Amino acid sequence: MREACLVQADRLVKFYRDDLKQGCLIVETPEELITFLLIGGHSVIEKKIAEAALSEFLKPHPAVRTGFVGFEHTSNMPDTVFQRAPTKKQRMDILKRDGCRCKICGRSPHNNVDITLHVQHIRPWVNKGLTHDDNLITLCHTCHEGLDPHYEISLYGLLNDSESLIHT
Repeated sequence: MREACLVQADRLVKFYRDDLKQGCLIVETPEELITFLLIGGHSVIEKKIAEAALSEFLKPHPAVRTGFVGFEHTSNMPDTVFQRAPTKKQRMDILKRDGCRCKICGRSPHNNVDITLHVQHIRPWVNKGLTHDDNLITLCHTCHEGLDPHYEISLYGLLNDSESLIHT
C-alpha cells in the first residue's frame, strides 16, 4: 500500500530547481491547482489545498514498483504484468525497443550467429519484479549468465539510452 506523504516543501523546490534544473509550481490556492492540473509539470501542493481537492488521491491504495523508480496503482495495470513470462507481443516490443541487441555487450544475432537474445527481468521475478516494460531488458545468453548477483540495478540505466552500452 502506498499513500501520499508530506515533504519539506522548500527542500523539494530547491531539488527541482537546482538539481533537476526544472521549474516547479508552488500551489497555494485552488486557482493555482487548476492551472497545475491543466498544464502539468512538477508542483508542490500546499497540504490544505491537496486535502480539500485531491482527497481521493491521498488515500492509501495498492501500488507496485514498475521500474527503477516510481510506483503504479495496480488497478491501472494489465493482468499480464503479474505473470512470470512476457507475452509474445510484449517480448517482440522489448526486442524492438532494444534494437534487437544485447543491452550490455551490444551484440546482435543479425551479425553474430552465435547470439541468442532473451528478454529478462531486471528486478527478478522472485524479488517481486513485474513483467512490465520498465523492468524488462534484452540480454544475450552470455551476459545474462555473467550477471552476479543476478539483480544488477545499473541495468535500468540502459533502458532509455539505446546507443549507450557498458562495453563496446
